[in-house]
Amino acid sequence: MSEISEEDWKRDLTIILEDLSSAQFIKMKECLRGFLQVLKDGLSREEMPGTIIEFYGKEKSILEMERVMEEIPKRKSLVQHLLKPYVQKVRSKLEKQQHEKKRRRKKEPEEGTSPAADQLEGSQPVKKPKTRDSQDGKAPWDGQYELNSQPTGLCLIINNKHFSGGDVRRGTDKDAGSLAEVFSWLGFRVLMCKDQTKNQMERVLKCFASQCDLSQLQEFNVQEWTRSEFTDLLEAPQHGDAFICCVLSHGNKGGVSGTDGQSLRIKQITRTFIATPQSPLTAKPKVFLIQACQGRQIHPGVLSDDLQADDSHSTQPADDSHSTSIPQEADILVHSSTVEEYISVRDPTKGSWFIQSVCEQLKEGCQRNEEIEVILRRVNYEVAGKEGVLRRGPVKQMPAIWHTLRKGLVLTPHQNSAATSKPADSGAVPRKKKPAAEVSGGSGETQIMIDTTLKLALNPQAPEKPKTRDSQDGKAPWVNLIS
Repeated sequence: MSEISEEDWKRDLTIILEDLSSAQFIKMKECLRGFLQVLKDGLSREEMPGTIIEFYGKEKSILEMERVMEEIPKRKSLVQHLLKPYVQKVRSKLEKQQHEKKRRRKKEPEEGTSPAADQLEGSQPVKKPKTRDSQDGKAPWDGQYELNSQPTGLCLIINNKHFSGGDVRRGTDKDAGSLAEVFSWLGFRVLMCKDQTKNQMERVLKCFASQCDLSQLQEFNVQEWTRSEFTDLLEAPQHGDAFICCVLSHGNKGGVSGTDGQSLRIKQITRTFIATPQSPLTAKPKVFLIQACQGRQIHPGVLSDDLQADDSHSTQPADDSHSTSIPQEADILVHSSTVEEYISVRDPTKGSWFIQSVCEQLKEGCQRNEEIEVILRRVNYEVAGKEGVLRRGPVKQMPAIWHTLRKGLVLTPHQNSAATSKPADSGAVPRKKKPAAEVSGGSGETQIMIDTTLKLALNPQAPEKPKTRDSQDGKAPWVNLIS
């Protein structure tokens, strides 16, 4: 039986939807919304087919439309004529998969017995001793993801710097370099693709969600981090026991922007890596770090005039207003530089508040074998303690974490890495040593470089800092930040 063509299905789905009356079209959207609540009221007929296929996937969207159309009166003949062949193909494929699963189960040893014992002549099956966590057939919970592969996994950095219209995200290369240093130190093979449109981002993410070949990646000018710089990729990467994806770009509520100003939903990024039988990343931890604005609002802060915000006036809004809600897929963690509807701040010479804090906290916490959730919570604490001023007024920033991790994720320095100690500071704000029992974070720990172009006020609730020539009388030092 031939494979279903997504192009053919999208074409026929468009015909089906165009045949519906206005009342029937509204009824169809209500049925979908009642099932998963993912569609906007204003979604047009032209946008609907692509959105349905994108959200559910090709085969599941066929079964979902079969269910929905049964609730819509009339037009049955056209629906049956166009929809029935697709439904038959999907159901036939599912039946074959179920049959194959049953066949494999019959070949496997009886659950709870020792295969070696079954091979001994005259021996009786030996029951495996049950533990508290493996009773009733449940697998024991071991607490942490196992990271034994060499390298630990792949770290993909999508670094959008130059946008249509001449906009340049100054400071993003500093962020990319800092991330590359830290994750290579943690045993990851670090790859970067730069200045990607929305379509290119979608395609390169799909490449990494599967086992892509070298020619595919070269199409996107993917480079590899080698000790201190990015160079041409010469060998196809292989997935390991974990995956990191860092997206550095402009953004808006629920999405990140391609260099063409088009918005890609964060939820769509994570769904690209949903667990499937074919995915090399199923049941493995996948971490997404998003440095991008999620709106135009600003948190109140203090004084300055040269900050940059990672929003984009020209970008189109993301399709899904709730696109950064906690993903339903397992083993995923998303850490966004800011909560929805607010801007994200970037320093044009030192990098963004968020990414630089992530790198510094990983350097500290991973040496202590801390779980990544603990480390990233300290990032939230540290970034929330920073204050500055855009041309629009005072600004603060609050990162946000969503995850569906089933176990603890502990990243440790790679045993065979050339960097046997913490990576050198690559432009991030230096941190003072603190007692182990004291929680890191907060602007009271930072030594800020002086510049007369902008004032960044320290958190007034932070622990008192010894006065220096540049911070006497409670005045905040001046630093070079932008908006």
